[in-house]
Amino acid sequence: PFHRAAIESLTRVANGAPIVCPVPQSNKVLLGNPTVSKVVSGKPDQIQELARFIAEHHAKDHVVLCMADIYGEREMQRQMRWQLKLAMQAKGMDVRDSVPEVLCPRADISALIALLDTGSTNAMVVPSEDVEFITQVVNKLAPLTTKYRIVLYGLGNWMDINTLNIAAMNKLHTHIPASSFIDYSYPPVDAFIQRYRDRYSNEPGEYAFLGYDVTLYYGSALMQFGNSFPLHFAEVSAAPLHMAFRLGKLGPENGYRNGSAVVLEYKDRGLRPAQ
Repeated sequence: PFHRAAIESLTRVANGAPIVCPVPQSNKVLLGNPTVSKVVSGKPDQIQELARFIAEHHAKDHVVLCMADIYGEREMQRQMRWQLKLAMQAKGMDVRDSVPEVLCPRADISALIALLDTGSTNAMVVPSEDVEFITQVVNKLAPLTTKYRIVLYGLGNWMDINTLNIAAMNKLHTHIPASSFIDYSYPPVDAFIQRYRDRYSNEPGEYAFLGYDVTLYYGSALMQFGNSFPLHFAEVSAAPLHMAFRLGKLGPENGYRNGSAVVLEYKDRGLRPAQ
């Protein structure tokens, strides 16, 4: 089922059978539904993966958490602050000393620019989905890359903002998290596309890849472990094309979420998995 209401209806008549939510949904679909598993990682999972990446690559750099002064983004900012703290502490750092925070108006990031450090790489973490604010950050920081070493970290929805200057994003080595990534240079992806074209005389879209990977993973799980496969998610052997599966319980009375995410970087040849 695609929609939350349909999932809740199905759980009432499925007699405990596993239920798969194959499309993006809030983790709320898992609450009180222990037989449901959600395939596409949500924003909290992606923020967690981004925080881990930042801690792994910038433990000794100048990390700044830049927050838009927008009330509706407070929860997202709180999540990023908390995940950064956990990730930094795992690296033996105290986030209070190592990650300064700055609150900026939607149309003025001068306070952020004032914190740039000429003697270190500046990892600027911007947990915002506001188009005006993101545009300000990208357009104002990009010209400063001649003077400062800057790496910009944003959120997954940035790739859907068509007005952002891609050349500026490249200059800033912009990183964003995503639930999946289609690598068109990967031979199995190329083979899948060719077979899809032959069968349907069309190009496979995002849902074609999603449908293939979900069916492959859960079909493999069923074949390998039978109806009890949810108890063996970590042991399933499968080779999906564009996403990984790291399913774990959200809580004893809740369902399984896919906590897997990937960090992508804007490069001259397009978005690529960050190294």
